[in-house]
Amino acid sequence: LWKALTVAIVVLCVSCTLIVEIWTWALFYYFFDVIVDLESALYFSTVTFTTVGYGDVVLDKGWRILSSVEALNGFLLFGWSAAFIFEIVSILYIKEGRAIEHRNS
Repeated sequence: LWKALTVAIVVLCVSCTLIVEIWTWALFYYFFDVIVDLESALYFSTVTFTTVGYGDVVLDKGWRILSSVEALNGFLLFGWSAAFIFEIVSILYIKEGRAIEHRNS
C-alpha cells in the first residue's frame, strides 16, 4: 500500500508541475497580448504543450515559432516526467527486493 501511495504522490506532484508549466505559457501569451483572453490562452497552451495541436486557435505570424518552442518544451518535459516516475518506481521495487533478501538471509 505504501508503494502505491508513494507513486500516487509522485504522479500528483509531477502533474502539478506540468500544469504550472502550462499556466506559465498561458500567462505569457495573455500578458503579452499574443492571445486576447485568458481562457483561449490556457486552451492554446494546453493543446500546444501536450503536442495535440488542434489548430483551432493559432498565433499571428510573428509569434508562430514560439508555439513550436512550447511544443518542444512540453514534449521534453513529458518524456522527462515519465522517466522520473519510472525511476521512482524502480527504486521502490529495488528497495523491496533488498528487504526481502535481507529477511531471507
